[in-house]
Amino acid sequence: MSPTPKKLELNSGERDGYLHALLAVVAADELLDTNEVIKIYELFSLLDIEIEVRRSLVEDLVTQVERFNTASLSKSILANQELKISLAKDLTLLKENSVDNAARKVARQYLESINLSQEQTEVIGKFIAIENQILRCLGAGEEWVADEKSWKELASRAAAVGVPLAALNVAGIAGFSAVGITSGLAALGGMSGLVVLGLNPMTAGIGALILGGVAVKKVADYVLTSNASQKIGQLELYKKARAEARNAISSDLPILARERKRELMRPKIRQRRNVLRSSMNSAIILLEV
Repeated sequence: MSPTPKKLELNSGERDGYLHALLAVVAADELLDTNEVIKIYELFSLLDIEIEVRRSLVEDLVTQVERFNTASLSKSILANQELKISLAKDLTLLKENSVDNAARKVARQYLESINLSQEQTEVIGKFIAIENQILRCLGAGEEWVADEKSWKELASRAAAVGVPLAALNVAGIAGFSAVGITSGLAALGGMSGLVVLGLNPMTAGIGALILGGVAVKKVADYVLTSNASQKIGQLELYKKARAEARNAISSDLPILARERKRELMRPKIRQRRNVLRSSMNSAIILLEV
């Protein structure tokens, strides 16, 4: 098992800003389709986001989408080197894994506002390449063996170019021999900036999978251990996240999908609201399966 990743102390504004950036990329086309609604609510569930914060974020995606288009980050985020690098890594991961041009564009805009050096960008890119390699091994049911020398070289280079190790948490996976579901997801969580939002390593790992494009319903496919109790635990975690996402959507639907009088003369907002209503209804049905 890898060590528990270090958490950064964030105020509510920093956490909301971090989430805003990630949601802006996921919903970059300004219309939340069914899969995006499910992905967002699964993430809310795994991050244990408060009801009012959750509803406010989704409402902003309908009525104040321009706030996301500006790719603006708070001064406190930009002044926090560890938080900034963690966010940059998650944004880079989203950019590289997305097939949507709008999402890639928004991710690039946020990355430009973070203003990484070329050397920092290369270190983060190398780290993500290893992350993707682990994902491929997990998906294929194979072991992944860490190259101790490569990790030490990457850690040294990261430190030299001003990439805090706490942001990448290299120490959390150095020396891994065989990656099972527990250690594997803990490693992904350790490498994901999601840890700074207060997740434990296991949940952070699944959060990283979601941001990487792996639906919660596929998390069970990553169970490599022969330990029956661990398999049951993972299945229960999957069911819990899925049920919580469905319940949250059902709870939010009457509030978020209700048309406002002030929107009658604002066709774009009405369109986004109507698409959200349809997508939320479809998501509820899909999450029943």
